[in-house]
Amino acid sequence: METGRSERAQTALIDAQEAFLIDSATLLARLREELVEIEESNDVARKREVIEQYVRVITVETRVLAPRRKEADVRIARRLEPKSVAVVTDSPRHSGLPRS
Repeated sequence: METGRSERAQTALIDAQEAFLIDSATLLARLREELVEIEESNDVARKREVIEQYVRVITVETRVLAPRRKEADVRIARRLEPKSVAVVTDSPRHSGLPRS
C-alpha cells in the first residue's frame, strides 16, 4: 500500500499549494483595491500600513559612483511566500546506508 500513501502525500501537498495560491490571489486582489484608494487620497499613513502588512523586509545597498552621484539596489521580501508543509506518512525511510 506504499503507492496509496504516496498518492495521499502528493494530494496533500497539491491541496496545500492550491490553498496558498487561492489565499495569495485573494490577498493581492484586496491589495489592488486598497492601493487605488490610497493613491487617490495620497494617504501616507495608510501607505505605511500596507507596506508593513505586505512586506517582510526592504534592503537598500547604495554605492557612490562619483561625487554627488549614487546608485542603489533595492530588494523587497514579500510576505506572500508559502509556509512550509510537512506530510507525515507511516512508511519507513531508507537512507541507503548499510545497517550495522
